[in-house]
Amino acid sequence: MPEAHDSLVEVPSHFDSSAARLALLSTYQFDPDYFEHVLLRRSALVAARRIAVFIDDRAYADLVRSGAPARHINRRYLMVPVDRSPYVFHPKLALLLGEEGGRVVCGSHNLTRAGCAGNLELTNCVPFDNRIGSDLLDVARGAYRFFRSAAGQAEPGSGRIVSEWLDEAAAEWPWLIDEPSSRGAAVRLVQSYDGPLWSMLLDELRESAPERLLVVSPFYDRDAALLRRLTAEFPTADVELIVQQNVTTLPQGALGRLGGRVRLSELMLSGGARRLHAKLVLWASSTTAGALVGSANLTVAAFDGHNAEACLLLRGVDPDQMFGHGVERRPLRLEEFTPGEEDPEPDEHSGHPLRLESVVLSGDALRVAFARMSLTGHMRIELRAPGDPKPSVVRTLKKLDDRSGVAEVPDGALAGHGPLLAQLVISIDGEEHAMPAIWVIDESRLTHESDGSDGRSRQKRVERTGEELVELLDELGERSGAAAVADCLRRSFTGPHHTGRIHQKILAILPRAARLRGGVTTEWVDQPLAESNISWPSFSVSIASRAVLPSSSAYSV
Repeated sequence: MPEAHDSLVEVPSHFDSSAARLALLSTYQFDPDYFEHVLLRRSALVAARRIAVFIDDRAYADLVRSGAPARHINRRYLMVPVDRSPYVFHPKLALLLGEEGGRVVCGSHNLTRAGCAGNLELTNCVPFDNRIGSDLLDVARGAYRFFRSAAGQAEPGSGRIVSEWLDEAAAEWPWLIDEPSSRGAAVRLVQSYDGPLWSMLLDELRESAPERLLVVSPFYDRDAALLRRLTAEFPTADVELIVQQNVTTLPQGALGRLGGRVRLSELMLSGGARRLHAKLVLWASSTTAGALVGSANLTVAAFDGHNAEACLLLRGVDPDQMFGHGVERRPLRLEEFTPGEEDPEPDEHSGHPLRLESVVLSGDALRVAFARMSLTGHMRIELRAPGDPKPSVVRTLKKLDDRSGVAEVPDGALAGHGPLLAQLVISIDGEEHAMPAIWVIDESRLTHESDGSDGRSRQKRVERTGEELVELLDELGERSGAAAVADCLRRSFTGPHHTGRIHQKILAILPRAARLRGGVTTEWVDQPLAESNISWPSFSVSIASRAVLPSSSAYSV
């Protein structure tokens, strides 16, 4: 069990480690703007060779429909939608693999601003060194098995890509596929792909009947079914439920029927309000103590293997360690408790015969996967930048079978592009049917090989002297598009030391920068910034004084 801290720890700090060669993360909800501007800039991810984010497929569809800003999605990192319908893909797990070790991060946090910096979450970080044999390597092995299983339920395009990455990882780190060394370890990863969490929990609790059970869960069954099962299984245990007023969804009627079998304690926080989102089952007897902490709420769906969940099973936990340091509790009578509103049930997939599953840009072709269909008609794929009402590229789709097709892309048609949305349109008897758009996967950009140079030092040198500024912006534009150039100028060249030669260099690129507002050509310098949802900031340049590049509406740091 991690040592107690004197204050709350923000989730992003768990990604302050050496650069990962492969970073695998999972979440139920995802905020690409927060991920790109905060987590993706942490040392473990900023120079990572490959990054994949696994997400519930219906939550992913909602994300695309929302129009959330995303500049690097399916380009710097791969989104992997996982189908767990009619239930949900709900884990909050990360596996970071580096040259000589890495870490597993497992908890209750989604990859959102609220999950990583706003809510009250319970998250554990397990570092490991693959040069030293230990039980902690079993935690990494368990995480690898989890992501391998999830990849098997992913949509075709990203599922294929991440499965290839996992194969390469097993070849690079053969210990990942070794059998676990011990089931009696102090820390174990337990997850739904290995079986129901309820069975694993009972295996632990039956070793020594618990005298005390403490439960933290923001969500419960509408009839408190799993809570009733828990109290029936251990009728002599003192069961304490940690609740937060107007948040925890404990049904009062079911609580009343339990009589005096459970007692409530209200969560009390110092230093400002945080929404309770932690999940924990903690037990203690005269001889043992332990905890199950991770993504699983105390619901039948979570514990009976319907949802995909991931938790750490910890042995030797001190129950009193959970409180103090600004997190306290006080007894609460049932009649004083006001429950929160239940989360709405996730929507089912659309019953429309057309559902686009993945679009992968690979070389000069778009490889398209869609829901199985027997309809015939002219099919086309339309590509557009987020925010653009009209497509920039329209290509006829050649249907290969009832689940896939391919479209050729002319040379230069997508040069210097930013993130792209793809929409499938089919014409049947003169009537057109269009499916909701999804983000294109740019496969060639997903692997980032290190050239051994210190890019950060180079940028600092450019900022100080102006040398190689045009070359740096050319490389940035060719790699990431015009919006990245605008963002680089806005973020980097605003300090008081930016005088003299740096301004001459900025003046030298002004004609090129001005052309960013012009029409589309095959060069990144002529790509309109409208394609990336970032407006070019107005600025003035003076040889005698520093340049002023006011921040635009984009995220500022």
